[in-house]
Amino acid sequence: MGNRAIVVFENGKGEKKEHGPATYLHWNGGAASVYAFLQEMENRNIRKNDTAYESARFTHIVGDYFDSEKITSLSLGIMNYNGKPSEIDPGDNGVYIVNRSTGRVKRYVFGKFHKSADVAKEKAEALENKQYAGILEELAKDRKGKEIEDLG
Repeated sequence: MGNRAIVVFENGKGEKKEHGPATYLHWNGGAASVYAFLQEMENRNIRKNDTAYESARFTHIVGDYFDSEKITSLSLGIMNYNGKPSEIDPGDNGVYIVNRSTGRVKRYVFGKFHKSADVAKEKAEALENKQYAGILEELAKDRKGKEIEDLG
């Protein structure tokens, strides 16, 4: 079992749309966790508009969180993504398709895309969840005393 999800970063529109590698979360794939990890990208000034880089930094942040108390060897992975969420949907929490430039998150779960209003409601509820704050608090410990480079 697990609490699985896939997170993919997207940029551009139409035929110029590009996707980064997909990050597989076996644990912490719920909205409170994923939105906390995305917020931590903002907290660390992770650059936007580079899907491969965003995927790498997101995966690093999740790894920091998973390894905050003990070193783990499972629960996090990387895979190629061809733009078809149906081919990578892990069940559970489905696929988060994130465009950080626009702030838009699309959700694909159990064979269908959620409506924008439903995604907005899910995010609002996630931001109120205690787990969201707890993850950000744990990740802030990792940042403590470290300079955050501004590449923007």
